[in-house]
Amino acid sequence: MTGELARLTAREMMNAVAEAVDVADGLGDTVIVVGLSTTGVAASAIAAKRADVTRAVILAPALAPKGVSPAGARRLATLMIHAPNRFIWWDSKEKEALGGPTQCYPRFSTRALGEVYRLGSLVLIEAERRSPATRSIAVVTTAADGAVANGPIATLSRRWREHGAAVREYQFPESLGVLHDMIDPEQIGAQVDVVYPVLVSLVLGEF
Repeated sequence: MTGELARLTAREMMNAVAEAVDVADGLGDTVIVVGLSTTGVAASAIAAKRADVTRAVILAPALAPKGVSPAGARRLATLMIHAPNRFIWWDSKEKEALGGPTQCYPRFSTRALGEVYRLGSLVLIEAERRSPATRSIAVVTTAADGAVANGPIATLSRRWREHGAAVREYQFPESLGVLHDMIDPEQIGAQVDVVYPVLVSLVLGEF
């Protein structure tokens, strides 16, 4: 485990995604950006700014934690960024032995998460003022999400659509029990047989 995640900033996230888009631009004429949760926020931010992104598929972006409004997320971001950092285990009993994907960190940095919420707040504010540069956007949520608030995500989609962007929304119904981490086949409770066909269609613009 590393403590370097506590140093993550919104600017670093944006620089990393922008560099990836620059590389993709050099490799082909179609650039499709897909991001989940934290990287879903980064995908939202890049869709707002880059017209050379052909399509953005944004999966359950962590704009705000479950049960928190956009205004509450802004206040929470400020607190988490400026307060002393803490590393919190996803499971305080299992800790490093947490089951599921082996590539995932078993704990998260409060300061880094504050930077994620800060970036998400900036995306929401910008969406109120102008249309995203990316003209084809798909936003995917799951009604059974226990990690992020779906309300702010719907607000983002609505604001973009009001500015003329083509935004396709898709939500997995609660009855399916699709988890927040809907794409990792190693995740406990994963339902990739349900999720993947939908996501592939959205990535290809066929849905």
